[in-house]
Amino acid sequence: MHRIFGLLVLLLPSITLASDNQDEDWLKALKSDSFDSFMVADSVALPSSKKIFIEDVSVSFDKMWLRKFRNETGKRYQQRIQQRYALMLREHLEESLTAARWTLSNGPQQDALTLSAQFKDLDITGPQQSVKQHMLVRSVGKASIFLEVKGTDGKAFFTLEDRGDAGGLSGQLFETDPAMNYSMFSKLADTWASNFVAYLNITTETVMGQT
Repeated sequence: MHRIFGLLVLLLPSITLASDNQDEDWLKALKSDSFDSFMVADSVALPSSKKIFIEDVSVSFDKMWLRKFRNETGKRYQQRIQQRYALMLREHLEESLTAARWTLSNGPQQDALTLSAQFKDLDITGPQQSVKQHMLVRSVGKASIFLEVKGTDGKAFFTLEDRGDAGGLSGQLFETDPAMNYSMFSKLADTWASNFVAYLNITTETVMGQT
């Protein structure tokens, strides 16, 4: 078991306590420039090498979006989006991890970290509807992400959460479609994946460098 929380605070000037009132919970909050929430444990059980298993990625829609578009889009569209966006996020995570020389495990292993990823609160401003419409938007929509990494002991030692805007065309109105929506949400997912791996590397390398 490696100590982690204190090392990050002491060794990394850019990382500071999110609050002076830290409780006794397993995960404690640190400030982050890239995520709304960055939580780390006081200690972690790390594998002997950079190996990680990615669980199935989940995708869920924003509740207000469902109230507005549930009937207009239909179950098939919603299921197709969930499948496509789950695969999209997974591919970006795999690419970023592989580029950082992490080995991807095909299944849970005792000597590997475990990553859980949730693409949630998905709010597509101009979804494809049963009755075709021309959708003019300033942003294709927003979404949230939640990432949790567990150590080899099965305990979560690292979580990141963020809410992001997939963007548009410099504030101008434009007509969107499924391909445009996918492309811009993919860029958001890519940014999240890259930042996640950077934080994962900082966290694990800081700990390993002190052992």
